[in-house]
Amino acid sequence: MKISTKNPIISAILLASIFLLSCSDHIEKKLIGEWSDNRKNETLIFNQDGSSVSIFQVLDNEKEIDKVNQSKWKVDSSKNPIHLDIVYSYKDEESKEELEDILPCIIRFLSKNKIQIVKPRLRLDFNTGEKPMQLPYVRPTGFFEEGDEFSGPRMTLDRQ
Repeated sequence: MKISTKNPIISAILLASIFLLSCSDHIEKKLIGEWSDNRKNETLIFNQDGSSVSIFQVLDNEKEIDKVNQSKWKVDSSKNPIHLDIVYSYKDEESKEELEDILPCIIRFLSKNKIQIVKPRLRLDFNTGEKPMQLPYVRPTGFFEEGDEFSGPRMTLDRQ
């Protein structure tokens, strides 16, 4: 592909567009695989077809068991920080309608084999201070310190 040098602005825009498009694909390829925290309490598996699996430990009658969730994932690397959406599908028990919940996260690569993901923080009902507010979740805006009012749970995961 030959880029005209007669109009530097068009050339710069074209090069930036090609770079951004290739970065998105590059980020997705880098993310594919299995990632776990150092205690193996949570594992995320990102598949090439856009499907994903999350495995995490929960207490059930004082016994730790693995809970497995199937989902889909997509990345938008044109955003800063990079957006990672985890999409959960389920059937409404009353209407039997197929529904989706989107968990809007942000992600960054700390190294080739280490990522950090920030999930939306649990939003409490301001009237009662107890029950979670209704969806949609609010995407975190940055990688702030754990417990910051604008940041949710932060996970650091290693490639397995």
